[in-house]
Amino acid sequence: MRQSSVLGCARPAGLAALLTLLLAAGGDGAAAATMNDYCIQPPFVSQSVPPLVMFEVGREHKLYYEAYNDANDLDDDGRLDTTYKHSIDYYGYFDPYKCYTHSGGSGSNDKYTPVSTTADKFCSSGQWSGNILNWLTMSRMDVLKKVLFGGQRSADSNTATYLQRVYVPQDAHSWGKEVTGRLCSNGTNYTDMCQFDSDCDTGYTCVDKSVNLIGITASDTGTACSFTSSIKWDTTGKILVAKYTHSNFSCGSDSTDLISSYEPANLVAGFPVYVANFGDAILNPTADHGDQFNYLALAEFSVSKSDKGNWMFAIDGDDGVELEIINPAGDASTIVASRYGCNSACNCQTNSGTINLNTTGYWRLIARHSEKSGQDGVKVWYKKPSKTQSSDPWVLFGSSTLTLRTPTIPSGAECTLKDRSFIETGDPKIGTTPKQHLFCSTTLSDGGTPILRFLGNKENRIWEWVSKERPVCDSSLGAPTDYTVQVEVCKSVSPDNRPTGKKDDLTSGRETNCKDYAGTFKPVGLLQKFGEGEGTKVCSVL
Repeated sequence: MRQSSVLGCARPAGLAALLTLLLAAGGDGAAAATMNDYCIQPPFVSQSVPPLVMFEVGREHKLYYEAYNDANDLDDDGRLDTTYKHSIDYYGYFDPYKCYTHSGGSGSNDKYTPVSTTADKFCSSGQWSGNILNWLTMSRMDVLKKVLFGGQRSADSNTATYLQRVYVPQDAHSWGKEVTGRLCSNGTNYTDMCQFDSDCDTGYTCVDKSVNLIGITASDTGTACSFTSSIKWDTTGKILVAKYTHSNFSCGSDSTDLISSYEPANLVAGFPVYVANFGDAILNPTADHGDQFNYLALAEFSVSKSDKGNWMFAIDGDDGVELEIINPAGDASTIVASRYGCNSACNCQTNSGTINLNTTGYWRLIARHSEKSGQDGVKVWYKKPSKTQSSDPWVLFGSSTLTLRTPTIPSGAECTLKDRSFIETGDPKIGTTPKQHLFCSTTLSDGGTPILRFLGNKENRIWEWVSKERPVCDSSLGAPTDYTVQVEVCKSVSPDNRPTGKKDDLTSGRETNCKDYAGTFKPVGLLQKFGEGEGTKVCSVL
């Protein structure tokens, strides 16, 4: 904080808009000041008297609003900080680099207690990060009180000190926050809270850090797909073919590499298409359909009672290919045949395998393919149980010899094929509404205990709970869990793992604004720092 000198005493210039600090006294005979003595009796006073302080503070009800309203650029990066941002140290009653547990209730004696320190503002399961607690719970009045005198003490003894958030009525002064528990990260740095990767800057992905922020699992992500109706498997006699571009130059060296090479969001325009069999030109492995892409071919084929038994399947392709069969119940799958790596098509059935199809019904076939460059495509053949001898010919998989069905993807539903689960299981992923944890800072009665209310994993948005006619933050969306917003401060926590510059002078794990009063530590602010005298001196030498 920038400071200026008034009568040899340092005062914060940033408070000029909120208060006027007047120091008045009289006397003479004082010693002259030197450069290394900035806290002396002013030379024009006639006698030693305590300083007089007058505040001119507006009675502005907005001082009871949230300190962090998600509509400011707190870190001066040119963008509004519209949600929790982990790279910001939020100021308040909680130490951003401490971890807290709560006693678990909303009574006057319930509180947050610091249990450990942290170098990165992340904590263990069951603990709350002090940084996100400040963002969730602090009002502008609380921040001002901490600046001036260390915070509002609700318990003050030689053994413990508690600070309590200001009373906030259960009306428009209450505020709410949404928490997903996920943060944008580039692997090293963590920034804004997010729901999807698309919420993050280039080079960042949305990762789950909920347990390390609020001690519990993240809310459900949902999917970004806008299509929410059911997908029917009623396209008959066809195989669905989807094509995806990728940027990883993968040939599909094994099953894991092959599946990982898919970038589901990169579904090529014009796909999916439907073909009658694996002899279709679009899948021809001796033709060049472009570089750096994946095919996925999907169909279910009917197995009758007479067809039960050991089936053989063969696959060929350019480059890596594999064939997976999933049983009708969807609870068992087998990679029956594969040809991994950078290969040219052999137009042969060498890469084959056998699987026992012992249940009647529709069995699912998924053919996966990865292309690096050159020619590309995939082919699949089969033999039924009665035709598995080496002399029996291989039959091209298709509708002329099998009863097939595949999912019908209507226009506008292409996004259901852009989820990784579709690549892995063949099930189109319809859109689901993302959820979030809801928090509200309020007080339920006049003079009551200030609380933080919590509703977990809700499709509702925060304005449905908070921004409505009084009473706000009620039980209309479910029974909330309430936490008293009261915290124990100036408590020693060992070891002190906080970064350099975030520790107290004694590295005791106490907050940096705790002062030692004959062995008892208390939180202090500007009034104590520049108002506590030494008898003959106007200013403190703290």
